[in-house]
Amino acid sequence: MTTTIAPPITRTELARTLPPIECEPWCHARDGHPENWAPEDQYCFSNGMVTPLSRYQMERYGPEGFFQNYLEVYLETFHGIAAVQLREDSTDKPIRMTAAEARTTALSLLLTAQVLDGQDTSAPEQSDVDAVRELLDLMETFSDNDQRARYLLTSNWLRDRGAIAGARLQATEATR
Repeated sequence: MTTTIAPPITRTELARTLPPIECEPWCHARDGHPENWAPEDQYCFSNGMVTPLSRYQMERYGPEGFFQNYLEVYLETFHGIAAVQLREDSTDKPIRMTAAEARTTALSLLLTAQVLDGQDTSAPEQSDVDAVRELLDLMETFSDNDQRARYLLTSNWLRDRGAIAGARLQATEATR
């Protein structure tokens, strides 16, 4: 009777055959992601901008201490298409938006924050957001040098809306 012994199993490294991709100018790595093994893993993402969410309770995070939830905004390519990502850290599902959708969301947040800050007395209307978004869309063909004008025009509109709401509030209080 002969016994056959199988050769020992050795670990072999798979060859990385993917060529580097061309990174977006805002990509944090800017190296073409050659270390990734699958095409879907070769994607660009920017550094995130983080806002701590103080309305969430601090959560215990292992023996190290507590963890504060946050909201993160960053850019990422998804199936080759760049998008703005909005992610609350306790979920694994980011919200992907086009640039226009991100501007609309930003305007909605600004208008809502004005109410919370007392700069406006009425909840923002969708028509307010739509009006500014249309204005920004019209200005989309401006050159990069005109970005400052875009910002000033939008911020003046927001300021004037707040001033109108303040005058409305004063008139209402005066009649009481």
